Amino acid sequence: MRKIFLAALVFAVMCAAPAFADTDTTGSDSNENIITVSSAEELQDKLSTEPGLGANGRVKVLLEEGVTVDGDVSVPLNVTLDLNGQTVNGWISLTDEGASVINGTINKGGIIVEAEDPTGTISRMTINDAPEEAIIIRSGSIGNIEDNTINNSGYHGIRLEKDASAEDITGNTLTGCRGDGISVYFGSHCG
Repeated sequence: MRKIFLAALVFAVMCAAPAFADTDTTGSDSNENIITVSSAEELQDKLSTEPGLGANGRVKVLLEEGVTVDGDVSVPLNVTLDLNGQTVNGWISLTDEGASVINGTINKGGIIVEAEDPTGTISRMTINDAPEEAIIIRSGSIGNIEDNTINNSGYHGIRLEKDASAEDITGNTLTGCRGDGISVYFGSHCG
């Protein structure tokens, strides 16, 4: 009887172990495909010539180390742009549902959310010297705006326009904003 009990206990622990073993802190969804790009040109090509890139589920586009992007980037449906610590010199637009940007630096630009319901995230970004707002949600909703650093914005650090919403704005550091650090237009919603 004791052997059966021990065998059942070992089986139960083995079955439960995978649930505790998943400690992915990269923000990736286990169901998303990962596409690694090795140049700014390849990034622009992947994001612009494959309009169906995220049509069949979540896709993470990961920049390789040493890649700098000069110019604006548009992130489409269900795509997470993981800058992997690399830099964009320009603006990043989240243009469709599920669009997200994480883990990088933006110089002399910022992040624009301009879709009906992006419901993505903006996380672990450093934005330096934004000429206007560093992060602006013009319409729709965004999931979390978390753990970002904004240094010197020409106006507000983070701004939600009328009828825009954000799930959670937390853990952000804002310095040198010429306007408010966080500006919520009447009619917007946080939380």
